[in-house]
Amino acid sequence: MDPLKLYFNAVKHLDTTEGTEHTLRGALENLLNAIAADENPNVTVIHEPKRDKTKLGAPDFKIKLHEAILGYLETKPIGDNLDTVLKSDQIAKYKRLSGNLILTDYLEWIWLRDGDIIKRETLCYPSDAGNRRARLDSDKAEKVAKLIAGFLSVPPAELGNTNILSRALAVRCHDLRDFLLEELERQEKEHREGRLYGLYVVFKEEVFQELTLKEFADAFAQTLGYGLFLAKLNAGETTAVTLVNAKRYIPANFALLRELVDFLDELDQDAYRGIRWLVEEILSIMNTLDLTAIHEDLAFSKRSGRLSKTKDERQLFAKDPYVYFYEDFLKIDFPRIPFVNERKTFEALAALGWELMQAHLLKTIPDTLTVDVTAGDFRVEKPRHDPQHERLHINKTQYFSPVPADVWAFHIGGYQVLDKYLKSRKGRTLSLDEIENVQNVVNVLRFTIDQMQRIGGCWKL
Repeated sequence: MDPLKLYFNAVKHLDTTEGTEHTLRGALENLLNAIAADENPNVTVIHEPKRDKTKLGAPDFKIKLHEAILGYLETKPIGDNLDTVLKSDQIAKYKRLSGNLILTDYLEWIWLRDGDIIKRETLCYPSDAGNRRARLDSDKAEKVAKLIAGFLSVPPAELGNTNILSRALAVRCHDLRDFLLEELERQEKEHREGRLYGLYVVFKEEVFQELTLKEFADAFAQTLGYGLFLAKLNAGETTAVTLVNAKRYIPANFALLRELVDFLDELDQDAYRGIRWLVEEILSIMNTLDLTAIHEDLAFSKRSGRLSKTKDERQLFAKDPYVYFYEDFLKIDFPRIPFVNERKTFEALAALGWELMQAHLLKTIPDTLTVDVTAGDFRVEKPRHDPQHERLHINKTQYFSPVPADVWAFHIGGYQVLDKYLKSRKGRTLSLDEIENVQNVVNVLRFTIDQMQRIGGCWKL
């Protein structure tokens, strides 16, 4: 039987005394799958389950072509005023997620492209619902079928452009941090033993004592979003990144970042299922990236003069321009944070993402600073810095050099990075790995300071 006739049969046999917005979901899903099978068998219709937190919930249906997101479909109860719904915050949010959207009350259908109404069709009247004598108008059915077919045939957004990628990632991280903040506030009041609130407490105690819940939600969302981007870079073009394997590809050498990444395992818990779909959306975006085109787009945008470039920066762009995508993404996702005037907030963000970025940065930083160590005893006694000779002493005879004064003085939150690292090893002999790590940290800090000065010239260390 024709898919629209099957669907209309479900409408006219509806028990309107007990029917809800969700009663016809199954019939609608069957209709979408039937039309999708005719248009393109590679199209997948995903029905999102009902959520209690409608403010932060997902659209009712997500349409995908392989890993790429084609669009969304949102349902409302029969008879709802769809013109009013079109003006709602919910639809505004969904339009930010995708330029391809259908809004329907099961009888009336509105197809939106980039915020504009492309088609608006009505299958039948509200009085036909539950009326077993109702007859389907073939002309109306054909128009609705064409509307749905057109919606399903829209090609996915091109993801070889960094601006499109930044906006797609930013809008999802924005929703992610809204959910995290709401859940943090709930756990602070009702369940301080919760994993998310526990992460906040650890970060506040160890990195930034004045950190607020809102700032932590910001930091968590942007770091996780960018972390999944790095995961895709590490996995490569041909390997899909999933919730199962994402941790394998995210650099996680330190305890704080391991805790953050391990949070992905929590997404099956009831408290966090409301954000699982957002993380899966980010993964879908990452898995459809044209990494070669992204690389070329970043390199071209820098060559076009958007940033002033030193010789070292030109070498870095040629080797790996991905490192600057973090800055572009941050500007879109956190436009209200002025980098120079709100340094504490930036430090809170930077501290959480520091170790995650370090592993990637070490692959790309030009060898502009070679840190030597003298042969001898590597037992840490009392770290001190000699600014005149740019030496970082760990005992009376042993030192690292050159270590510029601004690198030695660099703080994240309330902590002086190199001083804290060495003092935590006081009385111990540094291993070869720890010696190499000090050298790496000096290089990364020097590079970071250069970038901070480029972003805004009035940082005071």
